[in-house]
Amino acid sequence: MLIARIKLKSLLGRREDAVEAAQSGPLAQAQATREVLAAQTELAQRQAELRQQQLVSEVVKPAEAEAERVRILALADAEKMKSRRRLRPRTIEWHWTGCLSTSCRRS
Repeated sequence: MLIARIKLKSLLGRREDAVEAAQSGPLAQAQATREVLAAQTELAQRQAELRQQQLVSEVVKPAEAEAERVRILALADAEKMKSRRRLRPRTIEWHWTGCLSTSCRRS
């Protein structure tokens, strides 16, 4: 943030230089205008980079966190269903044969 403030002060100083150059002739004024435009372009690029960082922190990171939460919940549900499937045959065998052991058979 400190660097951005220093750059902004630098840009403002360049504009003051442009005013002085305007008094010294058309060639100097053109040079000063080019410098001001270059500084404005640099400032616009820095602002775009800052906005991109803001979007990442405000939109992308929360969306990634939500996606990870949903993924974890889906894995937990899948694991729960696997556990239920593993238990189900034993329960059916218990009802059908009367015991849990596979060696226990009805005569």
